[in-house]
Amino acid sequence: MMPYFTKVVLCSALMGFGFISAAGTLGDINDADFSGFYVGAGGSYIYSDISGTSYATMSTSPGYSQYPLVTIMTNHLAPIVDAGYYYNLNNHWLVGVKGLYKYIGSEQKALDWSGTFPVTNTYQSAGLYTKLVQDFSLLLDGGYQFGHWLLYAGVGPGGATAEFKLNGDVLAATSTYSMPVNMKTQTILWGGAAQVGVQYLLPNRFTVDLSYNFTATANTSLNTIIFPSYTNADHSSFDQKLQIIEQGFNITLTKFFW
Repeated sequence: MMPYFTKVVLCSALMGFGFISAAGTLGDINDADFSGFYVGAGGSYIYSDISGTSYATMSTSPGYSQYPLVTIMTNHLAPIVDAGYYYNLNNHWLVGVKGLYKYIGSEQKALDWSGTFPVTNTYQSAGLYTKLVQDFSLLLDGGYQFGHWLLYAGVGPGGATAEFKLNGDVLAATSTYSMPVNMKTQTILWGGAAQVGVQYLLPNRFTVDLSYNFTATANTSLNTIIFPSYTNADHSSFDQKLQIIEQGFNITLTKFFW
């Protein structure tokens, strides 16, 4: 999938700079105006920082085991789409609202774990994984237009979806074969977001949009995974508490509508 996203970013850049060159040779764009509804799509080079703690508890043991989650830093490309509206205040200033979405899909192993229940001697082992699925934000934007350029910034609520996954095995004392178990949960982590950027207006009310965005979530407990032993009521449970910080350098090709 990486090569595909690379092509998206490169194609967006080439199309945008091609239009800019054409605009320079064709003369001024009539009625240069960034107001109205718009939609955009492109690519984002992202840096994700996931930190927190994993907790493992066996129903037959008091307390829990605590494992620091090694900070995960990923740098890769992701698709991005946005949509919004700008209102022109007729003094070079514009205000509006924007929704921004990225699919990230970055997964890292969080923990290798194993344990044996007393009495039944049932053995469990598991690999636990944390996945940053996507992030999104709703921003209140303000911008200043000079000629065919728009400088803008926005702030607002943001969030991310994290997936907590278990790939495990259960081996009963009376069996020579282990039973595979796969489980997962998803949780939305809420926080805040901001974006700054610049757009250049092309013919037919297309724009090239270059921006930087930042999203940070609160330290949030993910939904618990219950790992049964399948021999009696014995089970293990796994929890995670995460904070996600995502930064991205974005390029999109945007179309404005009246």
